[in-house]
Amino acid sequence: MLTCGGAGGEPFTLPTEVDGVPHMLMIGPSGMGKSTLLGAMTCAFLQEPNARVFILDVGRSSYVLARCLGADWFNVGGDDSQPLCPLAALDQGEKGLQWLADWFERLFARWPDESGLSNTKFSLGEDELEDFISSLRQCRTPRPGEERVYDLLGLRAKIRGGVHARTRIRKVLYKYVTDYGHIFGGSSESASTARVTVYEIGELLRMSQKFAAPAMELILHSIMSQLDGTHRSWVFIDEFWSVLGDETAADELYTWLRTFRKLNCGIIASSQSLIEIARSPMCGLLIESMPGLILLPNPRAYSPRIRDMYLDLGVSEHETSIIAGSTPHRDFLYTSPKGARLASLNTGPVGQAIYGSTSDAEVQRAQQIWKEHPTTEAFTDAWLRERVPGWQPGVQQLAAADIPDGWGVRTQPAQ
Repeated sequence: MLTCGGAGGEPFTLPTEVDGVPHMLMIGPSGMGKSTLLGAMTCAFLQEPNARVFILDVGRSSYVLARCLGADWFNVGGDDSQPLCPLAALDQGEKGLQWLADWFERLFARWPDESGLSNTKFSLGEDELEDFISSLRQCRTPRPGEERVYDLLGLRAKIRGGVHARTRIRKVLYKYVTDYGHIFGGSSESASTARVTVYEIGELLRMSQKFAAPAMELILHSIMSQLDGTHRSWVFIDEFWSVLGDETAADELYTWLRTFRKLNCGIIASSQSLIEIARSPMCGLLIESMPGLILLPNPRAYSPRIRDMYLDLGVSEHETSIIAGSTPHRDFLYTSPKGARLASLNTGPVGQAIYGSTSDAEVQRAQQIWKEHPTTEAFTDAWLRERVPGWQPGVQQLAAADIPDGWGVRTQPAQ
């Protein structure tokens, strides 16, 4: 657990659940310390034996942390990572097949129908859907003499059914296997066994929701398939509203939150989009399903318009004034139905070097060092020698299995 400085000199331990619900929502403007806090939480949560952390990162802000923790790193859409594999769900039996069919239905719903009406979505009729599911089954269990299909390109060739539906499905899938084949063209899935797994999703933020949201769903499903509920796990989703805020994905949000909770996994979703969350029809669902709320400093919280948005989230005027006057990169306000507490992350030099090194310049320097020292231990020693005065290589072992207090995770109370 993350122990921070609290008001009045009393230490504050960040709750990991509220009435059994582990999900949290983190909101704050850019540059207020979100990435540093998420990194500190990652290190703290890993102190629990066998805990796992999955990070959906934007802008490589977790790059240094990932390298120091020996994380598996996937740059979604990048030249250095293999594409996602939608058909990997077929290996999960009938349950996986049904999930994949639902995923395709949501994917199709993001495309307009060919009727010419802009508000008409592409959807399959009951018989057309059965034909499509039959095509998926044939990918998994081919006829004698045929080969099993592992990717969307092969699925596109196997689509059966009526001419109109078959043509329309193939036309939609064409975009995913050509222009976006680097995202969706995988024929196998890379399962991670590391305690920390990072997905860099910055590329998705530059895409239409037609492609970004289905990719995010695949990543979350892949994570979900790795969990059995035996040990606590956490999923950090950076800028989640930018890639999951469309109407189609929002309809599934509650299902995902409920399923992850059953798997003993907490979702910590962060966003800069206060206005989009506060004004969203899903705002009530988010507040109900994610009872832990972390609010980062926001000097503009004094303005009437911004203040009203915080009020829409259930934040009191007094708490809003605290947010406006708190210190960036150090303070955060935690609220829940149980109460509110202002806390300070008093990061030491080692912690700052590990989870506070999030700028573009620092990440670029870290990438250079990784090329020169491409192992976890060698990179960590080289990085800390450069960043922490007096650091002695080998004296302090930094590993995900045994995070020492010296990282600045357990801090002294604020004075």
